[in-house]
Amino acid sequence: MGCGSSTSTIDQRSEKALRAALIIQNWYRAHSARLKVRHRYALTIFQSIEYADEQSQLQLSNFFSYLLENYTHIYEKDQQLVTRFYTRTIQSHKDRRDFVGFIEVPDSYRGPRLQFPLTFADIDLLIDAFKDQQVLHAYYVLEVLFETRKALKQMPNFTRTKTSPTKEITICGDLHGKLDDLFLIFYKNGLPSGNNPYVFNGDFVDRGRNSIEILMILFVSFLVYPNDLHLNRGNHEDFMMNMRYGFTKEVLHKYKLHGKKILQVLEEVYTWLPIGTIIDNEILVIHGGISDSTDLSLLQDIARHKVKSVLMPPVPINEDNVEEVNKSTSSTSTISSTSSSTLTDPLPKSEWDQ
Repeated sequence: MGCGSSTSTIDQRSEKALRAALIIQNWYRAHSARLKVRHRYALTIFQSIEYADEQSQLQLSNFFSYLLENYTHIYEKDQQLVTRFYTRTIQSHKDRRDFVGFIEVPDSYRGPRLQFPLTFADIDLLIDAFKDQQVLHAYYVLEVLFETRKALKQMPNFTRTKTSPTKEITICGDLHGKLDDLFLIFYKNGLPSGNNPYVFNGDFVDRGRNSIEILMILFVSFLVYPNDLHLNRGNHEDFMMNMRYGFTKEVLHKYKLHGKKILQVLEEVYTWLPIGTIIDNEILVIHGGISDSTDLSLLQDIARHKVKSVLMPPVPINEDNVEEVNKSTSSTSTISSTSSSTLTDPLPKSEWDQ
């Protein structure tokens, strides 16, 4: 009898323990599920708040574009009106010497001095200088921009890279002018190199206070390791976005004398940034994501340098044909259709060599 009672008691205790374990397990799973749902909703709300202003600006731009495309009588009465909306896209292709030739670096300048062609030592030099809150002289900023533009012109719309069992690629999202975030990334993952490749997926500037410093570090790193540091264009690599979200103000504040020159060259550098990066022919890294109708074969043939801003349609206006556009009696919708066909034309070889 005694043995039977002991066995029964042990079985009851084991059953209670099992039930308790199942209850605790079910509670933990439900709690984890609730935390994941809260995290997902919190992230969705955060993103909605973060991009609400940008969406409003884009909707406003689309509204005015709609007016220009549909109210053709406006264009017929005042042909100069529509042209003024697009004159900002006309890039004055001045010689490099016109921007840099008359800028001298005084002996009193105590900031970093870059040596061209750039090397890994220049990356370290920039990082150390920016940690000490030094400002890179406008001469070097413009030199870096011109060298970057020259290198970007040789690149396709989508850069391709590969991994191997012993090689990893670090993919970084929006930096938005936060230099400490870039320093933290380099601290945890190491500086860019042939054995430590990176993909920076757009939105380098705006909002933060150190956008120009981030650009200089990324561009110099790209010039040193063009095959191992990949830069994608984001929606903030856009001169119209910069005017609203702080980068234009930052450049004009830090470079009071040559700020406008820097912004003018940078506007063209933006247009030559690749659209995305393809890893191992399987993974596409692109800013803003894709839709069901995304066609990579079409995007690969787009003349990306003609897309000056996401906030206005690309119009093939240059210094040689501005007068022809002014004299044209066609409607605004005709201009849009012309720009669409021109945008997808292959880039002439002569432009790649400039």
